[in-house]
Amino acid sequence: MKLLSLCTFLSCVFSMRSELCDTNWKSCSNVADIATITCDTATRSDCDVVNGSLTTSDDESVLGLVVPPFTTIDPETCRKKCQEQADSAPDQKCEFFRWFKDHATKETTCSLQTTCEHDQWCDSFDCATGQLPDCDEDGNRIFPCPLASPTVWDNSKFHVICTDPLLGDVNVYDSMTTSVPGNTVCSTIRMCAAWNETGVEASEPFYRKLAIKCNGAVGSESGTWEALPLTGSAALSAAMIADNTIIEQECASTCDDLTITIPPNQYWADLICDNPLEENKLKDGNSCILLCDNHLKMSIDCRFTREGEKQWQDGEGTELTAATIKC
Repeated sequence: MKLLSLCTFLSCVFSMRSELCDTNWKSCSNVADIATITCDTATRSDCDVVNGSLTTSDDESVLGLVVPPFTTIDPETCRKKCQEQADSAPDQKCEFFRWFKDHATKETTCSLQTTCEHDQWCDSFDCATGQLPDCDEDGNRIFPCPLASPTVWDNSKFHVICTDPLLGDVNVYDSMTTSVPGNTVCSTIRMCAAWNETGVEASEPFYRKLAIKCNGAVGSESGTWEALPLTGSAALSAAMIADNTIIEQECASTCDDLTITIPPNQYWADLICDNPLEENKLKDGNSCILLCDNHLKMSIDCRFTREGEKQWQDGEGTELTAATIKC
C-alpha cells in the first residue's frame, strides 16, 4: 500500500514537472536549429528565412514562414512564427524562439529552435525569448486560448483591445490570429455609462467596460475564456466570447432628446439635419449642421464622453444645449 502511494505521489510530481517551462526560457542563446528569419530595418526589404541544422532548404514548414512577405518582425510575430512552424511541421518542431535587434547591423532576427541554452546577455529591450506554450513568472506552462474566427469590426459597437502581459497587444481582428497567449486580457476600449453594474467602483480597471481573460491553467491542453469580475456588466462580458470568437458589444447609452428652436429674428439661420425633426426635437441617431448666412456655424452630433456618457456636441467636442444652438 505504501509502495502504491509512493508511486502515485511520484507520478503526480512528474506530471507536474511535465508542465514546467525550461529554466532558461527567459534568456535563450541563439541556437536556431529550426530556422532564422532576418529583417533589414535599414532597407525595409522583405525578410528572408534560412533553414537550421534540423531542417532542409526545401522544408515547406520553413519556406512558408515568410509567405506572404513582410519587412519587419517583433517579438510577438517571432512567437507566432515559432507556433506556425510547430503547427505545420511533421517533426522537428519549434519550441523556443529568440528575437534580437542588432543596432550595429540594423538587422532584426527571429531564431526558431528546439532547445534553449542560457544566454546571460539576452536580458534587455533588444532581446526577447520564450517557449511554447507561454510561461508564467513561476515557470509554469500557460496554454493559449483558441480563436475560431477573427472579430468583426462594427462601427455601431465598441471595439476590443487584447493585451498579453508579456508580448503586448494581440490583434484579434486579424484572420492570421488563430489563438491568443494564456493570461491575455481582452476588454472594450471605451467606457459605456449603461454598463454600470452595482458594486463596481470607478477605481476598478474595467469600470464601465467589459472584459474577458484567457485562463491558461496548468494541466490543460488549451486555455479557456472566462469573464473577468468587477466589470460594467457580467452578462455582457460573458457574451464577448462565443464559440471561441470574440464578439463586439453594443452600448445602450443614448442622448436625451434635444429641443431646438432657432430665434425667429435669425432669418439667416438654416438648420439642416439628416432626418426631419419631430416637434423640433433632435433624437439620438440624427445629426444636424447650423448655417449662419450660408456659413457653417456648428455641427450637432450625439457623441460619447470619456466616461461613457452620451451628449450632444459640436465638432470641437463642446457640449451643446438648446440655448447654445443659435447664430
